[in-house]
Amino acid sequence: MYGMENRKKEWKKQMDKIKHLVGERDGQTYHIKQVMVIFSKLDVPDELLVDELDLKCKKINDNAA
Repeated sequence: MYGMENRKKEWKKQMDKIKHLVGERDGQTYHIKQVMVIFSKLDVPDELLVDELDLKCKKINDNAA
């Protein structure tokens, strides 16, 4: 969402700064309250993630064409 897919070290650096406020993830996901803290500290991202289902449907349609 923050355009850091290819800059994982930069993302980790940003998250390390606020980790004490965010807390630990539940597996690979954050809870809603944690996401709210991230948004409040890093701002709401300009880019929203494309829904996973939309991506899968597009891939199926592209393969069928």
